[in-house]
Amino acid sequence: MHAARCALAGALNFSQAAVVYGVLSLMALVILPYMKVPSTDMPIYYMIGNAAALAGGIVAAVLVEAWGRRASLFVSYTFTVAAIVFIYAMHALPGMVLGYCLIQFGVTWAYISGYVVSSEILPTRIRATGLGVSVAIGRLGAVIAPLMLTNVYAMSGSPSAALVVLIVLALPGPLAAGLWWLNGRETRRISLEECSTEGDAQPAVDAAPRAA
Repeated sequence: MHAARCALAGALNFSQAAVVYGVLSLMALVILPYMKVPSTDMPIYYMIGNAAALAGGIVAAVLVEAWGRRASLFVSYTFTVAAIVFIYAMHALPGMVLGYCLIQFGVTWAYISGYVVSSEILPTRIRATGLGVSVAIGRLGAVIAPLMLTNVYAMSGSPSAALVVLIVLALPGPLAAGLWWLNGRETRRISLEECSTEGDAQPAVDAAPRAA
């Protein structure tokens, strides 16, 4: 049980870290140069992306309580993958920048939702170790994503090929979140001790999304 929960946390961390560092590398080294954006203008696009990330954080803070952990987790990670698909379909700079902002929005929402769930489902005696291991797994995603994406672009000469790789790296997140929504426990408004118990009994909490 504990190994499965650590694996869940690791998959969530890997996905979000790969997306965060992958999309930053793609924007700086692939997409913006490919679209002939001067290097002096690049900070503007990162500022816009960070504003979108701020909005994602605010949304996460609201929906992780309003919808419940499982719904927020699944929707945020799925939204992030959909945003990568969106930028893949774009061929002009405005659409690519919008896609970048959607990715930053979604991955920040996903990161916060994932951290809340990971912290709540691990029992106290292994919480620090489990979170440490999951973050270490996430760092692997942060290490390999920029290298893979830039190498794929160098071989193909097209941002589209690199974006396909980013989609693949992002998929463990929504897959793990979907499995947790189907088989995991809703941990909204219950104690950490109840969240991390191994019994099958579900807490008496309405896990369905509701209006904020």
